[in-house]
Amino acid sequence: MSTEQRARLNEIVSVDPGLMHGIPCFRGTRVPVRLLLDDLKSGATIDEFLAGCPTVSRKIALQGTEPVRPSMAAVCLPINPRS
Repeated sequence: MSTEQRARLNEIVSVDPGLMHGIPCFRGTRVPVRLLLDDLKSGATIDEFLAGCPTVSRKIALQGTEPVRPSMAAVCLPINPRS
């Protein structure tokens, strides 16, 4: 991860031992970043995630997925059985 990517991630994610036992959360919330990634992996949409976590903005949720988008694409893209 580049220094620039790390700086952007630090703007949207906080790790505080006094908050959620140090689990990485979206900054200003108690919503673990892992929750979004798990929801997306299980087939939920960003809108479904946001409906359940109203303290997280769409912008922050999308920025939170930036570092893992390349690997998410491999998991989330439908497989074409004719290929």
